[in-house]
Amino acid sequence: MSHSSSAAHEALVVGSGASGLTIALLLAKTGRKVTLIEQQASIGGYLRRFTRKGLRFDTGFHFTAGFDDVMPQILQVLDLERDVIPSPMHSALYLHESGRRLEPPATGLSELAEYLADIFPDDAPAIRRYYQLEQQIVAETPLFNLHNTEQMLAPQLSSYDAITLQEYFAEQHFHSSELPAVLGIMAFCHGTPPQEIPLGQHCRISCGLNRHLSRVEHGGDAFLNGFHRELKRHGVTIRTNTTIDKMLSFTADQRCREVLLSTGETLATDTIFFAVHPECYLPLFPEALLTPSTRRRFGKYQDTCSFFAIYGRLDHEQPPKQELLQYISSNDLNAVLGPGANAYGTGMVTSSERDAQGKKHTTLTAFRNMHLDEFKARCGITSLQQRHSQQYLDTKQQITAEIVADILRIYPQYAQALTVLDSATPLTFLRYSPPRGSAYGVRIKMSESRLAGRLPVNNCFALGHHAIMPGILGSILGAFLTFRLAAGEEQYNAVVANAR
Repeated sequence: MSHSSSAAHEALVVGSGASGLTIALLLAKTGRKVTLIEQQASIGGYLRRFTRKGLRFDTGFHFTAGFDDVMPQILQVLDLERDVIPSPMHSALYLHESGRRLEPPATGLSELAEYLADIFPDDAPAIRRYYQLEQQIVAETPLFNLHNTEQMLAPQLSSYDAITLQEYFAEQHFHSSELPAVLGIMAFCHGTPPQEIPLGQHCRISCGLNRHLSRVEHGGDAFLNGFHRELKRHGVTIRTNTTIDKMLSFTADQRCREVLLSTGETLATDTIFFAVHPECYLPLFPEALLTPSTRRRFGKYQDTCSFFAIYGRLDHEQPPKQELLQYISSNDLNAVLGPGANAYGTGMVTSSERDAQGKKHTTLTAFRNMHLDEFKARCGITSLQQRHSQQYLDTKQQITAEIVADILRIYPQYAQALTVLDSATPLTFLRYSPPRGSAYGVRIKMSESRLAGRLPVNNCFALGHHAIMPGILGSILGAFLTFRLAAGEEQYNAVVANAR
């Protein structure tokens, strides 16, 4: 066993998704020594991309909100504004039960409300009230302005967080049975069923995506290229294929000062930031610190769904517009997002990519929500090591065919144009988001505290995309929140001020 110097590294970041990369960089900007460890062979988590037939595809980062709000400030602080270039994206919805396709304008919430009011005239007043409420909730609980040091970093809870989205819809007595699915469709982008998510939390997420939906040119590569450069510039040590095996040394006030790494080395640290699922770090904590209340708090959380995804190329005479189409097999979003039902949703993203020779192509990525346990039961396997079994391969082929059939139901013109280049199962996503390959972390339920902030080991902090909202924006906001809490106002303000 080799040993590190006791003063070699002050801050240890575990996990290299968007939140881990962000807090590692923020800490390094204060002059601290930082080590970032990642259990996989390369950093990035869901930001990572892969190549098939010369084309780059995104693993999990397909679109985001925030470019009309806080994202430009974030990129400025992180020195990524030259790397991350947004590209506007159209949004559409397909309701399988009725065969109705909705293509709202991408010009704002007021225009969206009027578009839907024309389609559902009997519910026009309720539609307008709902989108006015979305804007009101966001106005009363803004995300944050990085340069306003008086403003709280995280959205503050309001009375609208004491009622679920489903309870609000029930009070509206809609004439159309489709309307709860239409107005609540962005639940597919946070993964928590309407019967569980607070109305206020859903509206904050939905409003941002409805207001300004964007892809990023070059997808996750844009973020990762920038993070690689900045982490190197600020001296962050990156160690892949590495995890914490054990916490070794504790002070009287329950602070961990030394850890044993999976490489056999020990590492001295004064602060540890966990940008991973709680089930990956709680077993490291001393039993004495895991009180019954702590166990109850962490034990009641449930993960959101995972995905089965296919990746294809479209060879079509008229390249389609850049679009996110959300397909739902049922108007019951609780059934779509919850386990144990036959209902599902599929996001279909069309975008443009250039190959190595610079030729422009249209790609189509379709990701169907699916829970890991359900997939394993369907194909009769228990681990990733069994992914070469014939039943696993047959199940992959069958689900791929089902997704293609849904695509061609909506886009019949792609019958001769679509070539499927690869597919990924929930077991594939397990490698990017252990322990269950969840797409959006844990569900955001009413009355449940968020998994962020200081942990039972006093110099350990949790951060992640479930802390504020899902997706890359939520991951990064969670990292800023935790950095501000751990580093203090003076260092936080200094980092932000240096970016002006």
